[in-house]
Amino acid sequence: MVSQLNRGKILNMNAISDECKKRLGTDDEPFEGDVPISEVEKDCIAIVNKDKAAGQQYTYIFDGYLQKSAE
Repeated sequence: MVSQLNRGKILNMNAISDECKKRLGTDDEPFEGDVPISEVEKDCIAIVNKDKAAGQQYTYIFDGYLQKSAE
């Protein structure tokens, strides 16, 4: 509902993290453990840049990601 009211785009952080795991792992050895936040950030920035290149503007809503620290 919030995204509809604010021309928002929901970024599902769990789904993005899962995609990072696929990219960081191999067929023989899947990635295990927590994905580094820097990798998740790269994927989020790629999504935003893709939207900008297409001339789209959104209010991004980050959903489903638990922070382990204030950083």
